[in-house]
Amino acid sequence: MEGRACHDGLARRRRETAGAERFEVAAHEAVELVGVPEVLTDRLAALEGDELEKRRAARG
Repeated sequence: MEGRACHDGLARRRRETAGAERFEVAAHEAVELVGVPEVLTDRLAALEGDELEKRRAARG
């Protein structure tokens, strides 16, 4: 049972990390496509990271 919980936690973290990485790639592609200032995409990536940290903290 503990092994399954550990596996589920690791899988969840992998999904969160993959989601954040996809978000970052999309933000950089937006900069290239439409010329959004880099500072805005960096801030968006930081906000996404903050959101992930809040979710992790809420889970305990």
